[in-house]
Amino acid sequence: MNISLGVWDVFAYTVPGSLYLSLGIFVATKLAWIKPSALIHGPTVLLVIGALVISDILGHATSPLAHASELLIPGRPRSKAARQEFVGRTPAAANRPYVQADRALLRAAIEVNEKESALEQARIGAIWHMMRNCSVALALGSVTYIVCAITGSSTIAAVVSVCSGSCSSS
Repeated sequence: MNISLGVWDVFAYTVPGSLYLSLGIFVATKLAWIKPSALIHGPTVLLVIGALVISDILGHATSPLAHASELLIPGRPRSKAARQEFVGRTPAAANRPYVQADRALLRAAIEVNEKESALEQARIGAIWHMMRNCSVALALGSVTYIVCAITGSSTIAAVVSVCSGSCSSS
């Protein structure tokens, strides 16, 4: 059996899933559903592997939620608007065939002719996907920590977490 994780899997799904997992563990410990000491005992390797697998599953499961939240963001350039902006900035390219070509066809051409550029484009796409998928988890975490700060449980930790989460998501 061969298991491999690519850059896309790690950045786009496992990292955001780890945020959901840590938020879930935080809430479960605050509600006394689990004890933090119960997580530490046992084989550490199995705990890390289990956390990675659960993070990846959570990342995949919550990706549609992040995609739906992306549609609420105003001002994000869509394909047609981006092409018009490109032609406005580069008038000499207006009659070139690649301006009207399909994005998938352009990406395939880049992968065939410019392998380093294609790898960089995939890396940037995975990081963008990660940031989009992390946004919902960071928002939920901020709301959770605001509630903790208001109710008085771990007030200092909650305020610091809210401030760092707000700075990270902007």
